[in-house]
Amino acid sequence: MRGLDIRVMLAKARTMEVIHCVTSDHGLTDWMIDVEVAAESLGHMDAHRGLSEPPVMFQNEPDLLRWWRCGRETYREMREMAECHGCNNGTGDPCPHHG
Repeated sequence: MRGLDIRVMLAKARTMEVIHCVTSDHGLTDWMIDVEVAAESLGHMDAHRGLSEPPVMFQNEPDLLRWWRCGRETYREMREMAECHGCNNGTGDPCPHHG
């Protein structure tokens, strides 16, 4: 089931934070960063595959949905830059719009 492994990662990360008495006051823990990267990667891959709906396993999890959407947005930006004449003018620098 798409996204199940990431939902399990989220549960494990939350459990580790409880075990180690870690609060989110100091930003994301290493455990949560791993979950964020996985969710963004899935969003990126889903965008590449043309999937527009988030995984059912991400429902009711605002962080997973936000990270998944961020991955999709990154894919969209990469595609846009790949097709931009200003970004592909041979200088290696992005155009002013994408820079």
